[in-house]
Amino acid sequence: MKIAYLSGAYKNAGDFLIEKRALELIRYVLPDAQISRMLRNEIRENADRINACDCAVIGGGPVYQEDLSGYLPLDVCINEIKPPVMIMGGGWYGVSGASSAVRSYHFEEKTKQFLGKVYESGWGLSCRDPQTVSVLKNAGFEDSRMTGCPAWYNLPFVENTEIRNSGEIRTIAVSDPARLWNLEGAVSVTEYLRSRFPNAKIKFVFHRGMKHDRYTSEKTEKACMACAEKLEKSGVEILDISSGAEGFSVYDDCDLHVGYRVHAHIYNISIRHRSILIEEDGRGAGVNAALQLPRICAYNDYWQPGSGSLRKLYIKSGRNINPDVVKELGVWLDIQRDTGWEYLENAMKLTKRYFGLMTEYVRQLER
Repeated sequence: MKIAYLSGAYKNAGDFLIEKRALELIRYVLPDAQISRMLRNEIRENADRINACDCAVIGGGPVYQEDLSGYLPLDVCINEIKPPVMIMGGGWYGVSGASSAVRSYHFEEKTKQFLGKVYESGWGLSCRDPQTVSVLKNAGFEDSRMTGCPAWYNLPFVENTEIRNSGEIRTIAVSDPARLWNLEGAVSVTEYLRSRFPNAKIKFVFHRGMKHDRYTSEKTEKACMACAEKLEKSGVEILDISSGAEGFSVYDDCDLHVGYRVHAHIYNISIRHRSILIEEDGRGAGVNAALQLPRICAYNDYWQPGSGSLRKLYIKSGRNINPDVVKELGVWLDIQRDTGWEYLENAMKLTKRYFGLMTEYVRQLER
């Protein structure tokens, strides 16, 4: 069997982790498959190569966006790509985890047409969280099912459901926010962890890079560098793990991850390490809901405007920020400590259960 894997790994370390884990899963389930990796922004140029394969696979990521026109060349995918397409553990891109955000989520016509073509394969639509299942079912895609994200599954540890680094917290990693307006909050979180664990070494990890390039704006560079400079003065180590999956090894010797990056959270859970995610939008809300983990929102979740212009004004006003993130983090650290991190071990049991659902879903490629 020949498979075209359509990757979205350009710079964000999380996208490289999705790709790595998705390919490992496919090879685990279908060891004889011949896999060709291609970037999603090069589908147009690679249409003939894709059409020479038996199927195409898209792994993880927010592939169930309301408007996919900036994510995939929809005209090519709808009209020129001939093999059936499988989506492994895709997710929505809601502004928050609120039920109102799920109810108001509507796919653009071209996006719905593409998802309809994928749906016609008969495999169903694989989802990384319950909110994604809901928005797809609301759109008429009844055979939408929970499989989790490919990045959840680290094959050497998938059967293990106990925390491996349960001793003293001596090294802490803080992952950076994707939203620039949360950088100030990330500094406050890091300073709180410094005061709570005064003897611990702290690393601050940038997943999407810090320097200006084709994927990172000058505004982002300026904000990230200011954040890094402030943290370095207090003895925090600054790390940039963009442009590959290898950088996730910085978490391997950490006793605790706290931060904003969904895939830092997922990676630490997948190696059975302690982790707390601060949600920035529906993606973080989705993974915590799927794994029944405590929620800390970086935003005020009582109201989130969905429209672009109104949302920009709301963010600029400062009312988008949850002022109690540090307080809520302290509460959950206390609860997790007092319960022996039982919430997290339950999440690990859930990933083991979902692993079986994901492998059965991928096995459909043999049909």
